[in-house]
Amino acid sequence: MRTGVRVLLVLSLALLFSMSASATTLTSQVVLLPDGSVAPSGELDTVWPDSLYYYTPSQYSSLMPSSNYWSGTRFTAPNNFQLQGIRFLALNQAPNTEDPCEVYVYTNDNGQPDQALLGPLHNAVLPAWPNWVEIVIDEEDYLDIAAGEDFWIIYGPAPGGPYPNPLPPGYGWWNIFDAAASPGERSKMSTSGIEGNYSSLSGDLFITAEGSVESFFDLYAKFLYNDIEKFFFTTEDEAGYIVRINNLGNTESPAGTVEFEVVDEDGNSMFTETVDIPAIAAGDSVELSTENSWQPLFTGRYLASAVIDAEGDPDESNDTALLLQSIVEGMAWYVYDDGTFETGSNFNEGSGWAVAFKPITYPAFIDSGMWYFGSANADVNLQAWSMVGTTIEQLWTNENGSVGADWNEFAINDAENPDGFNLQDGDFVLMYVFSEDDAAFPIDENLPISAANDPMPDAAYQVGDGGGTWYFDSSGNWGMRAHMGQGVAPDIEFSTSELDFGDVVVETVAYQSVTVTNSGDGDAVIDSVRIGQSQITLETTLPLVIEPEGQADLTFAFYDEDEGSFQGGALIYHNDINASANPFLVRLFANVIGDVREESNEVPNEYFVEQNYPNPFNPTTEIRFGLKEPGMATLTVYNVMGQEVARLVSEDLNAGIHVATFDASGMASGIYFYRLTANNFTDMRKMMLMR
Repeated sequence: MRTGVRVLLVLSLALLFSMSASATTLTSQVVLLPDGSVAPSGELDTVWPDSLYYYTPSQYSSLMPSSNYWSGTRFTAPNNFQLQGIRFLALNQAPNTEDPCEVYVYTNDNGQPDQALLGPLHNAVLPAWPNWVEIVIDEEDYLDIAAGEDFWIIYGPAPGGPYPNPLPPGYGWWNIFDAAASPGERSKMSTSGIEGNYSSLSGDLFITAEGSVESFFDLYAKFLYNDIEKFFFTTEDEAGYIVRINNLGNTESPAGTVEFEVVDEDGNSMFTETVDIPAIAAGDSVELSTENSWQPLFTGRYLASAVIDAEGDPDESNDTALLLQSIVEGMAWYVYDDGTFETGSNFNEGSGWAVAFKPITYPAFIDSGMWYFGSANADVNLQAWSMVGTTIEQLWTNENGSVGADWNEFAINDAENPDGFNLQDGDFVLMYVFSEDDAAFPIDENLPISAANDPMPDAAYQVGDGGGTWYFDSSGNWGMRAHMGQGVAPDIEFSTSELDFGDVVVETVAYQSVTVTNSGDGDAVIDSVRIGQSQITLETTLPLVIEPEGQADLTFAFYDEDEGSFQGGALIYHNDINASANPFLVRLFANVIGDVREESNEVPNEYFVEQNYPNPFNPTTEIRFGLKEPGMATLTVYNVMGQEVARLVSEDLNAGIHVATFDASGMASGIYFYRLTANNFTDMRKMMLMR
């Protein structure tokens, strides 16, 4: 049985993690603001001309609740730099007014703080969230740091602790970091004292080094992506490439070139193209595209790269952007990781990770998944979900609850879908949720990290509340794989593209249907119908599922209170990917008439009232009558008890032939009588309502 959950994919401060990780080999992002005019949330002033930071402003996404820990960021001077001030942001939400925070500057030794240079620069309680702490270093203590030299800014000890809701007054404070860009070994945390061992975080701390730096430029290849925005595609697809290049310096960069290349798994070059880079102003960025596209000949994994070549660029470590792509056909494993996992992370109970796989075409089919574990675990919760927009629906959960210390493959099916699940027009998500606090899951942190490539589809999520909340994640390639291929498709045909309700009496309801036939191999699904006119309503309950070789009706109702012609339309949304139109447009027509109408101004020789037609009827019928002279006419309907049930006409009419419509909706089957009275003429007839 599937269970549906609607969630909103957001970054939030409410997700708490208790994490441990070792150093990574990622290249970190260096950002320099030349004059402080562009600043995170408008917080910076103009005291310092230059600012160094590695976080993404306003992307607060994670908290660290561990007790008594120190947090720090390793900075690299992009050119000769003088440290004159420090700014950082911590979460003091209660607020805590008892536990002070100290700030130090340390040297660097192989990615770890080594010797104290300054401090404590701050030894006081923190301001309440969301106020930044600003530290102005005394001029005699300014630090001169040579180009390329590393230094650390560290603060703590954070009392942390569990995160109750609501927070009691004076309770704890925590650091915050982002997870919006590629994390690196820049921001770390120690739970063994200020000079203890520091482990990498999955994001960048909100710490800014303020001061002055000599003029320089630094070109940074931030993202490489393809113009079809697919990690997985076929040999029938062609892909062009775009690279986003930022100038992280404080002066304009010279012109240069960027070389695009695609290589196969053996390192053989499949595609190359060189594109000119224009001069880029300080702090600006450009996007450059290949003129030609690459079309793969064979399935496999291919690595695309974009490498900057600009004379005088001081930092070559950030000159290369990478994109890993897989060319698949038939049933195949969809893979992001490289098979090795550098670190592992622990999350709280009910929290975990998810990897999103976007099939190459729809409908898609999933029959199994793989999860990698560094050690055996007898109490885990594996799940598989489908995702369409922000609607997430659970497909499968693992009943075994036990995994080994390697890749673990499980069939994804249930009693209703013994061979696997057909997926309709949406991402597919493999999800792993912990059931124990001490459970760990490994991360492949080697570049490229697909989840950190912002222009490409979202590849990974952090998950909270047992699957109730989802957060974008960019910390690495999680060890999950999906076995997918082409699903079975429906073949939908609509009986007509026009529905004419004909003559409809005002304030009565008329019905018309479109017959939908499915001659394909998969279920046809009509999931929504969009109607732009209030006179039309859909009577059929959605979603409408039609099995192969089956058919069903979409029934529309028309109702109007005003006479006149009507024209409208309905858009029918369906899952036939091969249909010529989706949505399918049905045009709607009606002519709204009154209860009585003058059929002809031809004057009859005698008064008359004819037998109603049709008779028997259900639920409407027409009564035709003629007036020899103009005057007051009354046409009344009675039941067999002689009680009046409807008065169809009671007005002055011209001489001529007239037609009145009787709508017996809501009346019981049986014999009814109608009587015409006009001037001195009276006549009565009977009719039968048969349901």
